[in-house]
Amino acid sequence: MAIGDRYLIKTVCNTASQVSINRLHYQVIGEVGGGLVLFDLLQAYTAAIAGFYKALMPPTAAFRGCSIKLVANPPGLDLTNSASAGDGTALGDAVPTQVSYIIKLNSLFGGGSFRGRVYPGFVATNHVDADGGLTAGAIVKLQDLADQMGPVDTFVNAGVSTTMQLMVRGTSANPAPPPPRINPFYSNVGLLTAQAKLATQRRRGQFGRTNPLPF
Repeated sequence: MAIGDRYLIKTVCNTASQVSINRLHYQVIGEVGGGLVLFDLLQAYTAAIAGFYKALMPPTAAFRGCSIKLVANPPGLDLTNSASAGDGTALGDAVPTQVSYIIKLNSLFGGGSFRGRVYPGFVATNHVDADGGLTAGAIVKLQDLADQMGPVDTFVNAGVSTTMQLMVRGTSANPAPPPPRINPFYSNVGLLTAQAKLATQRRRGQFGRTNPLPF
């Protein structure tokens, strides 16, 4: 790993028939002692975030682990870690499986290309109030997860550390002959905010085309 490297981290949760994958982009902005090797970074990230996901999900859903790969051309290979896998710990059952939590990501710039959202899956029935929104306790738990995601995280192992900045990946179309070339760009996230409302987020089964279970 090197300062300036960008990585895509996927967090995977599932039920018996559905898979939820959250994708977050980070950039390495600091290192001490040469920085963590990629496996140690992924293991530290997975261990740090697992409990916050589990606290939002019912026992019928499970946190499965995380994967990481270098964002480059050509892209790096996925490295996976499932050491912190386990069932959700929230009370109740899962609400209909197209429903997700929402965490809003804001950078310093306005416009849709500079904002993002994360949709943690498998909302527990005990986290939904009578009006169909989140309870106050659920919002606190969701904000705890948001705070662990970023905007800046430092992971330490045996006196060596790596610091990463969460980023929003935007795209702009280059007016070249069709098809247009899509140019990605990245903006530093400055604020992550748990939302009181719920979202519908399409998920596919374990054999779906876009959400295969990688563990």
